[in-house]
Amino acid sequence: MPPNQRGIVDRLAPSRPAGTRSTGLLAVALPCTLWGAVGLLVRQLDLPAVVIADLRLVFASLGVLLLGLVRAGEVRLAPHGHWQRLALLGVLMAANWWLFILAFQLTGIGVTVALSFSWPLWLALSAHRLGQERPRLATMLALGVSLAGMALLAARGGHAPAARDLAGMAAALATSVLFAVSLLVSRSVDAALPSATLNFWQTTIATAVLAPFAVLGRGGVLDARSLGILAVLGAVMTGAAGTVFVLGVRLLSPTEIGVVSYLEPVSATILAALLLGEDPGVRGDLGIALLIAAGVWVVLRGGGGDRPVLSQPPASRRRPGRRRRSCSWRRRS
Repeated sequence: MPPNQRGIVDRLAPSRPAGTRSTGLLAVALPCTLWGAVGLLVRQLDLPAVVIADLRLVFASLGVLLLGLVRAGEVRLAPHGHWQRLALLGVLMAANWWLFILAFQLTGIGVTVALSFSWPLWLALSAHRLGQERPRLATMLALGVSLAGMALLAARGGHAPAARDLAGMAAALATSVLFAVSLLVSRSVDAALPSATLNFWQTTIATAVLAPFAVLGRGGVLDARSLGILAVLGAVMTGAAGTVFVLGVRLLSPTEIGVVSYLEPVSATILAALLLGEDPGVRGDLGIALLIAAGVWVVLRGGGGDRPVLSQPPASRRRPGRRRRSCSWRRRS
């Protein structure tokens, strides 16, 4: 591997696992199921997308800060040595949420979530290209089944989209790329930095990035009801759930994260059908079935996570007398 690419791999190497695989699966599954309700809440707000995104992030950072006050040490106000990556994560989060909420306003909830969930493909391809992991065939097949299910959900309407829908689809697709990049960056932050600290600083920085655009784009109705919805979107959906998700990201491989995270589009589609009357149809039902089957397959595999590529040679190949350097990955059985 060229030296310049080796440097990229070292910077993106995930932090050392701080828990078990089952903990990681639960930490990803719970927030993703909860996030299925985001589109429904956004539809209840009569505000520009950038205003919703910024106020949501305000409540998110306040919620995570409150966690730090309740559990001392969870939020560090001076995370030395991580400012550059935290700033990058904040910018990515700002763009991601702005485009994601805009997509909800321009096109259907199912279509938005379906297209935004092409991110596991970009994540898996990037991780493989950078040499971070060697995916097992079974997990890659599960990812392929998941993508097929998402394609069925996206095409369930059976008609060509209008210009407004095309704009929403483009915004949703852009969020998938941004989210994949943010996951790679967040995995590189040292494990000594609590997930609450990481989530606090990226939401705070994202709030500052969006603030000027929110002031310029202000409008709509901001009453007590809207503030309540924004508080749920921010403190619960982004603050608390986002902190748990960051923990799960550190414990699972990119492909595992991608497959288990498909619980979000399943949840979003079911809620939209029950509460908004969005009928997924035969294609949508088949897509949901494929997504659930892929997720259950990965969980039942137990040790079916991707095998990381060790950056150090086997012990038998090391020269005697040389100090053994720790590896950023630990092989899972």
